[in-house]
Amino acid sequence: YRKDELDRDVEHLQIVRVVRQEERKGLITARLLGASVASGEVLTFLDAHCEYPPPPGEPTAVVSPDIATIDLNTFEFSKPVQNGKQHSRGNFDWSLTFGWEVIPPREKSPTFAGGLFAISKSYFEHIGSYDDQMEIWGGENVEMSFRVWQCGGQVEIIPCSVVGHVFRSKSPHTFPKGTQVISRNQVRLAEVWMDDYKEIFYRRNQQAAQMAREKTYGDITDRRKLREQLHCKNFTWYLQTIYPEMFVPDLTPTFYGAV
Repeated sequence: YRKDELDRDVEHLQIVRVVRQEERKGLITARLLGASVASGEVLTFLDAHCEYPPPPGEPTAVVSPDIATIDLNTFEFSKPVQNGKQHSRGNFDWSLTFGWEVIPPREKSPTFAGGLFAISKSYFEHIGSYDDQMEIWGGENVEMSFRVWQCGGQVEIIPCSVVGHVFRSKSPHTFPKGTQVISRNQVRLAEVWMDDYKEIFYRRNQQAAQMAREKTYGDITDRRKLREQLHCKNFTWYLQTIYPEMFVPDLTPTFYGAV
């Protein structure tokens, strides 16, 4: 958007490098490009409308900050309440949508918000970076959350690290292939990481279920091979160990649907 103006603004910053794609390919591909040319030991990924957190202290941890709201119209910064009971951790539902919940006595965070986090570059590469066959954005943070936990890492929400985020009323970008790319991304993560529990997701997303039946979600051979190479645990372990509070519906119900 700013092009030459942005280049001029950062030319005096020796450690800053602007890298551009030839065409818009979305968040996932852009982050993979940035990671490929980064030279530091820690990668910090932020949406454009954020401020940055400190780097992580654990080499196999994905750390995400407490997120404060920046008002869309006034840009007023609303600081989080300084009370441990008000801090949140990331969760997900069976439609594979990320969300927040109050931290329970167990402090493990099942997921993290994909817009802002930091990770060791070597660990990012070791753990499989992003699924480069996912498109634009959607589901990539849930996929990485499952992968990190199941493959021996950890996800942490750091309450003393606060990052402001502008929550927009609507997306300024379009999906060139339609919003079905989100379902496609979610099918890819479900097929690789969720084992039989993927059927719970498919019962809640018929578009995704059709993609799974027709196998129109692309080749996942490399991602399944990654899971095998890293000796990752199964999804039952994830639910029992990392998110035991999660309600798990019957895997083979006689009937299902809305009432």
